[in-house]
Amino acid sequence: MAKLDLFTTLIQKISETQSQAPHSYRLFHGRGGRYEGLEHICVDQFGEILLVTLFKEEECFNLLLEMLSKTDHKKAYIQKRYLQRAEIECFKGQEVEVETFAKWNDLKFHLNFHGIQNLGYFLDMEKGRQYVHDHSKGRKILNLFSFTCALSVIAKDAGAESVLNVDMSKGVLKRGRENHQLNGHDLRSVSFLSHDIMKSMGKLTKLGPFDGIILDPPTSQGKSFQIEKDYPKILRRVSSMLSPGAWLMACVNSPFLEVSTIKDWFESNCEDLEFQEVFYSCESFEELRDSSGLKVLIYKKT
Repeated sequence: MAKLDLFTTLIQKISETQSQAPHSYRLFHGRGGRYEGLEHICVDQFGEILLVTLFKEEECFNLLLEMLSKTDHKKAYIQKRYLQRAEIECFKGQEVEVETFAKWNDLKFHLNFHGIQNLGYFLDMEKGRQYVHDHSKGRKILNLFSFTCALSVIAKDAGAESVLNVDMSKGVLKRGRENHQLNGHDLRSVSFLSHDIMKSMGKLTKLGPFDGIILDPPTSQGKSFQIEKDYPKILRRVSSMLSPGAWLMACVNSPFLEVSTIKDWFESNCEDLEFQEVFYSCESFEELRDSSGLKVLIYKKT
């Protein structure tokens, strides 16, 4: 199929989805493999802002931008994730000079259009956000690999008694603190620890027990964390941090790991946690196989 026809399909899909999409939403998920020839393109919307992400070089780059410029969005950005430093560049409208946000229901989350890689909010975690919202009231929550604390904001908004955010990066925890403040939370019941989680299990155990734990690590974080080697190590310790009846939300976003493998890790490392359910990326992340994208497994302590 000619590139013009492919890009026309892309624009039609964006237009159809945009008309019914909420403020913060993935309009097109080429990486799911359902659109042949467009597997390297994803398109997100944040209100009037369009963000296009390329995962490999596009030979008809200028034509793509020309067609994407015709959407109704006031501003449009592009990020070339195949580059070592994937900065976000504006190609329609003026650079964002004021704070921009993702939105979930009535909550807001700071976005960073001037950094590299991630904006600070993951659109595929919709079902995880809903689970945290529905199961945090009155509970003491531990958020491991908290990043910018979006799930903690939702937990606190849903009535969590307290939330502890843990991440190696002081920078993302600072943004997490700002996200809590942005939504009017009393920080006396919200804590932030800039720790290497793999070296802090003993301290975290002493701070428990917790009524809910969110475990959402990156697949790789340099020498400090490699998912296949270190995820099972965390599971060996995590059960002792949970109170009876507490839940664990275990997230894995790797196309190379199946749900069966993650279940095997649980069976081998924490026998007193009982599997409840599994869910995948939200509907806008169309995947040929559900397991190719985000996998979220819920366990409860027996």
